[in-house]
Amino acid sequence: LSDKYNLELWSKRNVVAGLALDPALVVAAKGLDVKVDKDTLNEIAARAQTVARAHDRADAGTRMHAIAELVDLGESLPDDVTSAELADLAAYTAAMKAAGITVSHDMAERIVIHDDFRIAGTLDRIVDRGDGRLQVMDLKTGSSVELAIREIAVQLAIYATANYFYDWETETRQAMPRDLDT
Repeated sequence: LSDKYNLELWSKRNVVAGLALDPALVVAAKGLDVKVDKDTLNEIAARAQTVARAHDRADAGTRMHAIAELVDLGESLPDDVTSAELADLAAYTAAMKAAGITVSHDMAERIVIHDDFRIAGTLDRIVDRGDGRLQVMDLKTGSSVELAIREIAVQLAIYATANYFYDWETETRQAMPRDLDT
């Protein structure tokens, strides 16, 4: 659905930045052939991205997602939660409260199956909007959703119209709520 061109350019820039930060990676790549030594060059590129901290924001988003789930489920936070994460959690919980949104504990981080499309995914939350209507909610921690808005819309539509929850442990399906607002 989306144009990956700018994402690919960003990835290339991170490789270049990582190579500049760790000249040993350049030495390791010298003399390698892009067709013959693909695996080695892919590993060097991945290490360069790590050096450039290309994945820091994604890792931080994954962590925020996990600790927001703990808050939504009423569970204890880990001891290593930072003050910045606590501030983000406070803003999140305040926004949820102000909007009158509550999370159903049995409807967080659930695998859903959409039989018509033969697709499955893990939805973040099904929430009560405060008026008795249930709605799919997906947490996004990036600075902007504008470049991915079409994918997000498709993702939410698939989740909202899925047929079943799926439980891997019991290998069973459970019907999705009938009153889910699509």
